Amino acid sequence: MTDETSNKKIYEIAQNMKQQHLDRILEIEHIGKELWKIYHTAQDGEKLRVLHELMALQPLKSSYYEATQAVMEEAVAQEVHINLPQT
Repeated sequence: MTDETSNKKIYEIAQNMKQQHLDRILEIEHIGKELWKIYHTAQDGEKLRVLHELMALQPLKSSYYEATQAVMEEAVAQEVHINLPQT
């Protein structure tokens, strides 16, 4: 495999990973919304279980948001680096 082929494959994998990452965030947000709907229609005893499930989503959601922030910061740093005038 040539360097160009390897780089192209790595780029394709990276693009797929970005989409998978975004998909996971959207899924987690959707699950949270659905759990809140269940919470509002649940009986008192069931509400505590739903709240526990919502609480269990929080670390996962935070991890994805932190990873997204790191990726965005890196992209901005690369863009700034690329756009800096050469001296």
